[in-house]
Amino acid sequence: MWGMRKSIAGKIVHNAALALVVTASLATAGCLNALNVTLFPPSAPLSEVVISGQGRDKVLILPVQGVITAFPGSSTMGRKTDSTLAYITAQLDAARKDKRIKAVVLKIDSPGGQVAACDAIYEELTRFKQETNVAIVAQQVSLAASGGYYLSMVADRVLAQPTTVTGSVGVIMMKLDAGGLLTKIGVRDDSVKSGESKDLLSIFKQMTPSEREILTRIMDTMHKKFISVVTESRKDVVDPATAFDGRVFIAQDALERNLVDRIGYLPDSIEEAKKLAGLKEATVIRFAPGKNVSLNAYSDAGAESGVSSASAGLEPVSLKLPFMVDAGPQFLYIWGM
Repeated sequence: MWGMRKSIAGKIVHNAALALVVTASLATAGCLNALNVTLFPPSAPLSEVVISGQGRDKVLILPVQGVITAFPGSSTMGRKTDSTLAYITAQLDAARKDKRIKAVVLKIDSPGGQVAACDAIYEELTRFKQETNVAIVAQQVSLAASGGYYLSMVADRVLAQPTTVTGSVGVIMMKLDAGGLLTKIGVRDDSVKSGESKDLLSIFKQMTPSEREILTRIMDTMHKKFISVVTESRKDVVDPATAFDGRVFIAQDALERNLVDRIGYLPDSIEEAKKLAGLKEATVIRFAPGKNVSLNAYSDAGAESGVSSASAGLEPVSLKLPFMVDAGPQFLYIWGM
């Protein structure tokens, strides 16, 4: 019996080592994204973790971190991770079920991301706020630019740290013109297209004025949408011409333009949330793996267990920029590209 157990244990170690070797080899060759290797058991869905405070009523800290996407990514260990959209929706679904949650602090540290993802998350947050009557405070940390700032606008109060970089109300689409370089190395475009503007984003050529006008018209609509979201939340923005031209601001400058309500840190946002909810004391929580929470419509059930990483309370992590690879060209509410 001992010999059999030893043999089985040896095979397990051998298979695990083989999986690691294969994974490393594929990563070196740039093929890791084509492989779904499960090295760890699936995580359990959401549970509550107490951060501080006391009392029956609760304040939920909801992180919004990194590039905001609607597409799943992968962690540093190759595990599939849900998009920001699915992750936040899962958190809100869990919060709806807990009637003791009286306020939410959005802890935002993001340069923004996909226009559609930012807009969908804003809509989910707005719907949650209307359905639950829960107070929302946005705490901007190191960066709350473009789409990160967009999400701040759902909040009843917006706080920024003294060193926060925020703003960047604008839209961008990445387009490269590598035609000259490719011609020099003997590469030429031999595409077949059905219409004159079908290849307007081709890297082999510059856009024509009419093609640029097509994209500009779309981006103007998205920019106006962004501005309308801001002006609906911030009634008296100072100097809109500079506030809405895509530039970023340090916290004090943003405060002077009425883009944020006050300068403060996370503990200040927690106290502000308690005040808005009419609470003298509250237990501050966040969600982490443990409690059974259903998947949502935005979840990617890529894991064998069918349990999404968003429902497991994992932060969205990606080794690549999904809007530049899997999803094709994207309109972005993002700063720093």
